[in-house]
Amino acid sequence: MKSLATVAALAIVASAAPAEANCTLNGASSVVDLHRDWILDGWERREGDPPFVFAEKLKRFYDFDGNGVVIHDSWDPQKRVARSALEYGSFFEGAFNNFRSARHAVTDGPHAIVGRDLATSSLEFVARLETKDGAVSAARAQSQIVWRCTSAGWRIVREQNAVTDENIGAVEAILNRAVNPQSTLLIEPRVRTDTGSAAETVKSAFEAWAAGRGNIFDDLLTEKTVWTIKGSGPHAKTYSSRSEFMAQAVAPFARRLSEPVRPTVRQIVADGSTVAVIWDGHGRAADGLPYKNSYAWIFEMDGERATKVTAFLDLAAYDDVLRRIPQPKTR
Repeated sequence: MKSLATVAALAIVASAAPAEANCTLNGASSVVDLHRDWILDGWERREGDPPFVFAEKLKRFYDFDGNGVVIHDSWDPQKRVARSALEYGSFFEGAFNNFRSARHAVTDGPHAIVGRDLATSSLEFVARLETKDGAVSAARAQSQIVWRCTSAGWRIVREQNAVTDENIGAVEAILNRAVNPQSTLLIEPRVRTDTGSAAETVKSAFEAWAAGRGNIFDDLLTEKTVWTIKGSGPHAKTYSSRSEFMAQAVAPFARRLSEPVRPTVRQIVADGSTVAVIWDGHGRAADGLPYKNSYAWIFEMDGERATKVTAFLDLAAYDDVLRRIPQPKTR
């Protein structure tokens, strides 16, 4: 079973994002996964596939609308430089429609460096190409791509592919065995301009709470804040507003305490407007027994307030207080 710190770390990575919300650092829309899919899906062709239309098959990879696209691929016999994604597609659409199959395997990478608005990645791949008349060739290529962060996510604005002929038997051997090269990701430091302010806002709120001078829910939430408790059980769910969260999760628990929970922060990790706080909570239940728990709260900040919060904790300890101590009567 993963420790709370491990779960929190995984959640922080999944939540982190550059300037645009869809320009993620990890997952299917990340630079690493996109570059891998670019060759293994975008340029892959199997016998019986429909006609190859570049703008449809590779629409999720290229910046078709932006300016400044420059692409060079040495596989082009004329060694042309494309100044748009559509122009680049026109160089190869005819050739790919003459293929019965085009199979690929990544042999190194992807290796990515990600900044705020731009990222770069490289990989090596091999290809086995078979035309409709049965002619077979093989190639090895080094691919270098620059990605721009757009409202639709990461999109290609620069591309350089250096292609050389390769032994057909060697490529077929690679294709017939499982190849899973190690990818790497380097995040440029200080890629978010608002990292400091978001982290400081959350840190200050926790310090005030620990000193008994503030209420974390008043200091950081708005009525529209969405709070999600991860895990299982009746309280592990998404609360669509602050009032719903307070009424259903906070107040019933707080009324069963004789001493309120105070935090001891162990770590704060910030990536732009996403701030994760790993902390220990301690208080005392109404029956005199101590209450202890460990938490990881991930805040998605907009200025000085959180729009979304994802919370990890030991729900068994939380539920035990609710189960063990009767609901106090209210006048």
